[in-house]
Amino acid sequence: MTTIAFNDNTMAADSCINGVYMDQLSADKVYLLDGYLIGCAGEMTAIKRFISYVEGGFRSHDIPKKITGDFEALVYSMTEQQLFYYDSSYISLETGVPAAIGSGQMFAMGAMLAGASATDAVDISKKLDPYTNGDIKTYKIEEGELEDATPERIAALEARLENILKHSDVDVKHGKKNKKKNKKKKYGRNSRQA
Repeated sequence: MTTIAFNDNTMAADSCINGVYMDQLSADKVYLLDGYLIGCAGEMTAIKRFISYVEGGFRSHDIPKKITGDFEALVYSMTEQQLFYYDSSYISLETGVPAAIGSGQMFAMGAMLAGASATDAVDISKKLDPYTNGDIKTYKIEEGELEDATPERIAALEARLENILKHSDVDVKHGKKNKKKNKKKKYGRNSRQA
């Protein structure tokens, strides 16, 4: 499954996805959407439905009538400065910090309660939980950035994160690695090549 941990304004996640038709060690399990930092564990189809629900503005009529697939999510609201827990019931519960979800949850919680950071907690879970693996991806909300969490401030933070991600190989919004294309200059018949 996975391990997602949140502590000290930092969300960390492993990057392993296992399934009948896939085995991947570079998946993104954390999404930044409209002022929310979201870490998800569970079945990918259920997670994608939940992400669509968040993108739609948490509207109750967007909750699937028939719940198929299990998932858990830690959702940090930048405007409310509050961490919420969701599962397949789509009911939100305020939760305290530190918090963790996934198959390595207990290992991560024990590590954080003993003083470990979210990143270190996921690393410890990797050593103890056979379903937590791959690179650890860390998303930190800098100190003071949430004090004035107005819509304009959130938009500025999202733009800053998008700019950072544009120069990396990670696409948080879509959970994929970006493929860098080699752009070659094309020269016409009348062009000179240097």
